[in-house]
Amino acid sequence: MGLAAAAAPFVVTRGWAQAPAPFRFALTPVFLDNDAAVISALRAALAEGMGQDIELVQRRTYQEISGALLDGSVDAAWTCGYPYLQHKAELSLLGVPVWRG
Repeated sequence: MGLAAAAAPFVVTRGWAQAPAPFRFALTPVFLDNDAAVISALRAALAEGMGQDIELVQRRTYQEISGALLDGSVDAAWTCGYPYLQHKAELSLLGVPVWRG
């Protein structure tokens, strides 16, 4: 490779910019496939609040959700208290539901 080629800048077109990866949010079995309206509303609310695309990932068991959180294949998850307590040292709690005050 000549000196001119080695000194040449690397250039791409403006339209080439890679879109940021969506935020992967896992849902536990509490969300059923037939709750499409609820799932769609959840995705929209998360996307609006976070200002980025959301990819919802559904799994059949809490164990699968915990595994996905621990291996980093999802960014966050809706889960219940016991799986959180099992892996408390590795996970960060973002919020909890409040029922009747």
